[in-house]
Amino acid sequence: MALSERMRGTVESIMPKIATQVAQRSSSNPPIDFGTAENWLIRSELVDFFKDAISKRLVKQDLSYQRGFVGDPNVIAALADAFNRHFAPKVPVDSTHIAVAPGGGAILESLLFNICDAGDEMLVLTPFWSGFHFQFQVGPKVTIIPVTSPMENVFNERVVDDLEAALAKANKKVRGVVVCNPHNPLGQCYTRKALEAIAVFCEKHNLQLISDEIYALSIYESADLADPVPFISMLSLDLAQIKVNPARAHVIWSVSKDFGCSGFRLGALVSQGSPAMVCGVAMAANTQVSGLTALAVTALLSDPAKMDGFIALNRSRLAIAYETMAKVFRTRAIRYIPANAGIFIWARLSDKVETWEQEADLTKILEGKQVAVSAGKGYAAAAPGWYRLSFAMEPENLRKGLERLEKGIDEFEKGQD
Repeated sequence: MALSERMRGTVESIMPKIATQVAQRSSSNPPIDFGTAENWLIRSELVDFFKDAISKRLVKQDLSYQRGFVGDPNVIAALADAFNRHFAPKVPVDSTHIAVAPGGGAILESLLFNICDAGDEMLVLTPFWSGFHFQFQVGPKVTIIPVTSPMENVFNERVVDDLEAALAKANKKVRGVVVCNPHNPLGQCYTRKALEAIAVFCEKHNLQLISDEIYALSIYESADLADPVPFISMLSLDLAQIKVNPARAHVIWSVSKDFGCSGFRLGALVSQGSPAMVCGVAMAANTQVSGLTALAVTALLSDPAKMDGFIALNRSRLAIAYETMAKVFRTRAIRYIPANAGIFIWARLSDKVETWEQEADLTKILEGKQVAVSAGKGYAAAAPGWYRLSFAMEPENLRKGLERLEKGIDEFEKGQD
């Protein structure tokens, strides 16, 4: 059946990009997946917790439509408590500041619908998560303007110089800025001064500011960063003191990464100065979160001892997994960005990759070794050869995957001699 004019171009542009992923995930012998940002490190413990919680808490009402316009009141209250305990908000988060949707991606998409009209643009600091292409284009029809900074500027207040330059070159349809903090894929956090400078930039130019903080609790000790910048939420900024309207600042978080629950599909918006934005996002996502998900997540977030225990366990295992991957890279003299946040490393797998075609060749060789990777071109990387590699997997899979990765790199480099 013929597609609508609205969707035909989108489908034609997206399908080639996702065809390989669809084939890999439906295969009876799937590759070891370094490309998908999923956290497997505490799943055994989480499964036991959720089984117990659901068996004890599930009641008839949970099979009905959820109560509450912005989401189930119980999960909203539990989320507010979690934000107040772990995000150090300057203004305490309450239930009126929150809306939920099926995943952080759905929150982002809903925000874009509410902030932008079709054809509008958003400034996005690069490199950025490759999934943004999908989230921006498929529904909202919003264009990404990539903003590239030298590495020495990315996490400090000088990043605003690059935002100013990008805005000056753009047309009059720019509506806002999207920041990932902790950064995906660079695995570090923005300084407080950088966040304040970005917020002031948005106030100056009447832009909305979206802070994607879905890795906020996935901070770990790293031998590569003796004194790392700590995670600072946009919620913790004193926006009144720097004369920024809180109505333009919006934070996204979900259980997908920090708690390894990407299949549960629950994301949250916190917008403290704009009841209209909370209402608009709720309208776009109303009734879409499963009642069973709401029940399970409420059980987790409303038990501070259990929640904090899972966070600590996740952080300790992230540190071990990171070091396992980083040690291989150091041994092979593979360049990478030192990280202490998130579940991946941004690495230049071979200095013999000099073109985007060679990057595609290396990716194909790795695919033949049964390793799935995310190549830098999809992340708006400034140069070819960079990859985002997720390490938050079970130790044996991580070991096997790294062995296959090394064999693939060796094969590629021999072919370049």
